[in-house]
Amino acid sequence: MVDELVITERGRPIATIIPFREPPRGNPFLGRKLRPGYARLLGRLKGGTDSAAIVSEDRDRS
Repeated sequence: MVDELVITERGRPIATIIPFREPPRGNPFLGRKLRPGYARLLGRLKGGTDSAAIVSEDRDRS
């Protein structure tokens, strides 16, 4: 099987044709690492904390 095909014009390469490869399957986001602030926000939201309370806490810290 040919990996790539080089097209030339008068001996000078002008293009390369490569075979199509299926992209890998799977979810690329499964291996991501969340930023600490976002992870903390997710933890609070799962517990039922209102987003307005989180915004108020952030305002109080600054």
